Amino acid sequence: MLKTGIIISFFCLLSQTTLFGQKNKHKTNKIDMYAYQLDTTKATSDTISFLFDSIQVIAQVQKNRLVTTCLFLNSKSVLTIRFYSKDKELISVKIREQSPIMSDMYSNTFLYYDKGKLFHEYYRHTVRPCMGFSKDQSLYEMYGYNPSLNADFLKKFVTLLYEKIKL
Repeated sequence: MLKTGIIISFFCLLSQTTLFGQKNKHKTNKIDMYAYQLDTTKATSDTISFLFDSIQVIAQVQKNRLVTTCLFLNSKSVLTIRFYSKDKELISVKIREQSPIMSDMYSNTFLYYDKGKLFHEYYRHTVRPCMGFSKDQSLYEMYGYNPSLNADFLKKFVTLLYEKIKL
């Protein structure tokens, strides 16, 4: 009876980790570890600068890593985008938008790719624990983030930007 209970508990635990999206966790953790290694390893880089539509782009190009700063000339929004690749294939993109109102606040977007296909996306905003949150205001209004830089736009923009820099 005890063995049966342990076996049933084991299968319940196993099914929960699969059912609640945990199967991607191992893959994203592995990619994050790889990105961390690239970020902490010194490497030579080339700097390029160009205008992409109405966006001023400054890119530091390294092997398997691109770090870009994008200044949107019309809205004055600033994005820092880190592209990570392995075997000439994009595996991760980390996007950070600086809040124009508060210097220590950021909107972060994490995109994960497998064989050129987006398989996981994650969004996070930094907040101040002591700061009240208004039900009547969105995060865009409260922290001054650009509402045009939403998830759909960012996914398309990073793909176009990566292709342009890769050339």
